[in-house]
Amino acid sequence: IAFMAENKSLLGRLRDAVSPQKSEERNFDPAFQYPWTPTQSGVAMTKDSALAVSAVYACINKISSTIASLDLHLYRNENGVKTEVTDHPAYVLCDSEPNAYYTAFQFWQFIVSDALMHGHGYAIIERDQNGRPKRLLLTSPNSIKSMDVQGRRVYVYAETDEPLYNEDVLCIEAFRGISPIQEHIENIGLGYAAQQYGASFFGSGGNMSGVLMTDKQLSEDQYRRLSSTWQTKYHGMNSSHATAILEAGLKYERVGIPPDQSQFLGVRKYQTEEICRIYNVPTSMVQVGDQKYSNVEQQDLFFAKHTLHPWLVSIEQEMNRKLLLPAEKKKHQFKFDMMSLMRGDMASRSAYYHTLLGDGCLTINEVRGLEGRNSIEGGDQSLVQVNQLPLTSMQAYANSITKEDGNVQ
Repeated sequence: IAFMAENKSLLGRLRDAVSPQKSEERNFDPAFQYPWTPTQSGVAMTKDSALAVSAVYACINKISSTIASLDLHLYRNENGVKTEVTDHPAYVLCDSEPNAYYTAFQFWQFIVSDALMHGHGYAIIERDQNGRPKRLLLTSPNSIKSMDVQGRRVYVYAETDEPLYNEDVLCIEAFRGISPIQEHIENIGLGYAAQQYGASFFGSGGNMSGVLMTDKQLSEDQYRRLSSTWQTKYHGMNSSHATAILEAGLKYERVGIPPDQSQFLGVRKYQTEEICRIYNVPTSMVQVGDQKYSNVEQQDLFFAKHTLHPWLVSIEQEMNRKLLLPAEKKKHQFKFDMMSLMRGDMASRSAYYHTLLGDGCLTINEVRGLEGRNSIEGGDQSLVQVNQLPLTSMQAYANSITKEDGNVQ
C-alpha cells in the first residue's frame, strides 16, 4: 500500500476509482449488519436499527436535513474584495448535483446522517485530468477503514484492501470519529426496550402476563388444549374484552409490574431527553413536552449556534481542503449561509436590518437580496446616520451650521 500511495500517478488513481454502481449502494438492511450489540436492557442493537427509536431518528433527521437545506456559497477574496463564484466545478457539485444519483440535498443528508450514525460519512472524489473534482460518490461507512501509512492517511476498502488517497475521500466526522450510537448503545437500548414494552402491553389488549394455576395434574392433551385455547381466545388486541372460562379448578393470577408502577411514561420521556443530550439537540426540536413560544425561539438559536455551527465549520474546512486546487485555497472559501436560521420573527428582522442600514453595514439592495427581492436603482449606496459625531469634529460641524444660518462665527 505504501508503495502504491507513493508511486501511483493521478491518471492511475482515476483508473482505479470505484465504479458508481459500487459506491452508490446506500441501502442498509439491519438484519445483515453484524455484530449486533447486546445491551443490559435485553435488546440487541445495531447502528442502523437504532433508527427505530423515534428520538434517534428525529435527532439525526433534524441535524442532517437542516444542514442539507442551507444555501452554500463559494467566495473568492482578492485584495479584500469578496466575490461569489458560481461556475467552479466543486461548487456545482456541492450545491446542485454531486452525481447522477442524488441531488445536493440528498447527498448532504446522507453523508451527515452517516456521520451521526457511524461516526464517519464518506464520499469518493472523482477528478478530471486537471485534478478538479468531477463527481462525488457516496460510499457506505461499513465498507471503508482508515490507516496511517508512513505518516500519511490512507483509506482502504474493507473487502478488497484497495487504497484510496486521503485527498480523494471527502470525510465528515462526528466527535473524535466515534459513533454516537455505539458509544451510547445502553441509553438507546433502554429507550428501545421501553418502546417494545409499550407495544407488547397494548398488543396484548392492556393485559399483564399471568399464570393459570390448579392443584390438579393435567394430562398432556389437556395441557396442549388449554394452552392453544388461551392463546387463541384471550390473547391479543382483538380479545382484550373477552371473558375467560376456566375449567378444572383453574385460577388466573397476574404477574409482572403494571406500566404505571414501572414509571413507563417517565422512562420513555427521560430516555428521549438523554438521546437529545447525546446529539446536542433541544427537546423542542423533537416535540418533547409543552414548550412556550419564547423558550422555543431560544432553543432554535441554541440549535443553530451550538449544534449546527460546529458541524458546518467541519464540513466547510473539509471542502476547502479537498475540493479546491492548491493554487485556489488561498483565495477561495466555501461558506454555508445560516442567515435563514437566525432571522427570527418579522419584528426582529426589521430591527436587525434597520440597524445594519443605519450603520452603513449593508446597502438597501443587499437587504433586498437577503429577502429574495430584486435590486432597485440607487440602492447600492451605503447610508449612515449623522446624529453622532466625534468630539474632535464638533467645532467644525457647529461652524458649518452657523455659516448656513447667516450667524456670526
